[in-house]
Amino acid sequence: MRFLLLALLMLNLAVAGLTALEHLQRKAPPELEGAAELKLLQETASEGARQQSRPNAGQAQFVNTASGRSVGNVDTRALEEHQVAELRTCIIVGPMSDISLLDESVRLFDDFGVQVEKILTQADARLEYWVFIPPFESREAAENRIEELDSLGFDSFYISQGEVRGGISLGLFAARASADELVQRLNALGMTSKIKELQKPVSEYRLMTLVPVPPNTRKELLGLLAARDSSVEHKEIICK
Repeated sequence: MRFLLLALLMLNLAVAGLTALEHLQRKAPPELEGAAELKLLQETASEGARQQSRPNAGQAQFVNTASGRSVGNVDTRALEEHQVAELRTCIIVGPMSDISLLDESVRLFDDFGVQVEKILTQADARLEYWVFIPPFESREAAENRIEELDSLGFDSFYISQGEVRGGISLGLFAARASADELVQRLNALGMTSKIKELQKPVSEYRLMTLVPVPPNTRKELLGLLAARDSSVEHKEIICK
């Protein structure tokens, strides 16, 4: 009887042990430290697409409000630098050798409230051709010739000083051909005349704005200047 009780006790212990072991095996294994998270292939592809579409630092993504589609990324840093440069732009206009055009341009800038500085630059000397009649024996003789020239349609005046004092000036010409033509016409009338080459220094001016000129004002100003003289050049610089 004692052996039977002992056998039943051992059997109960064995059954309890097997039950406990089966219960432990059914539990999920603990998560290992540093283990990578497993994801579905579709999830991985979606995240990669989102990362590629995300703009980098310093960029902005512009979206078409009608379609909702992205129209590309814009480098905001480059855009900001361009905007700053536009707001700091000054203008240099010229060169101009015509004083009347220079004064008119200054008044135009003043009308827009833009201060300018005149910059004088010396250009190469220009060669001109002076036609004159050599000095007469008396002023009365010279005056008589001037009256005769006037009746023939020639502009002339008496020379009262210089190395050809007492002669008659018939004008300065930029082209040698024009001076030669006048001499031939005078010779045909029996009037002896001469040509003298003169080196005439030419002063040129540039106008530089002292304050930045906004884009719209700059465009309107340059358009008005071009309407007055299309040959006048300009360039844009960053204001100091």
